[in-house]
Amino acid sequence: MDFEQAIRILKEAQGDPARLGLASVDLLLAGDPDEEREKVRTALEVAAVPHWFDEKILAALLDPPLHADAEALAARLRRLPVVEPFPARGPGVANVQEATRVALRARMKAESPERLRALSTGARACFAGDAAPHARIEALYHRFTAEPKAAARECGALAEEWEGAGRYEALLGLGVMLHQLLQEGLPEGIVRGAALYWLARIRFDYQPLGITAGQAYAAAEEYRRSGDDWRIAMDLLNNVMPLIPRGPPFILRSADSWPKRLRRIACFVGLHDFGVVEMTSSDAIEIENLQCWRCGRTATRRTSLEKTRR
Repeated sequence: MDFEQAIRILKEAQGDPARLGLASVDLLLAGDPDEEREKVRTALEVAAVPHWFDEKILAALLDPPLHADAEALAARLRRLPVVEPFPARGPGVANVQEATRVALRARMKAESPERLRALSTGARACFAGDAAPHARIEALYHRFTAEPKAAARECGALAEEWEGAGRYEALLGLGVMLHQLLQEGLPEGIVRGAALYWLARIRFDYQPLGITAGQAYAAAEEYRRSGDDWRIAMDLLNNVMPLIPRGPPFILRSADSWPKRLRRIACFVGLHDFGVVEMTSSDAIEIENLQCWRCGRTATRRTSLEKTRR
């Protein structure tokens, strides 16, 4: 390949990370036959589905007859500039660089969603028998593509298991995966709601309250779309209520626009919309009689005037 051909290939990629990754095959293997370069391009697309790969994973994901060449294809992939070693997962393990990997997955999701779903099913099977936290997270990551609703349920069970066992490092790893899935795009409703809910819960002590509040409210909106009242209630109870004494006021105001059913749930978990119906005061104390306009519950608020004067 001469210099002009190389420039043409790079121009055709137009700065797209997925195209640039595939173009690197043509640039590095310019002397190989077209058929051989196409095999490596296919292997690169497949290797970009999981976060890491080796010969065994590649063989499990490649269609016949290419799976028989997995060892040779893995060796060729390791020579590409968009592939790097991943020693944390074992000797010989590698990964497609993140920008290229995400771009290749996004392209496959847009152009061949069934192929991505099938590859994700195969990738999940590669990690399903491993009890290590990173493997369980990886298997769940692929299930969110292959079986989104089942993955949402499994995510809750896994998070509760690790939360109960005090495995906070594993929980934070799960949070990283959920954040990535939300960036990649998840189905609306219960699947996206579950990801937002657990991300807010996992990162509650590790991120600003405003971010957690936004995630919790967004999760409630997703649950509302799905009509799942129980999940809405749990989201409000576990994520929104702790924010009320110190969180942004929009949390309460936003409930005014929610459907009647959701407003009732808000009152059920303690998110009342109190207004002052009567106020009395003396030299030392101010007493306000409150009532929730949604459910009618009453309460009393006492304020020391001496503290206010200070």
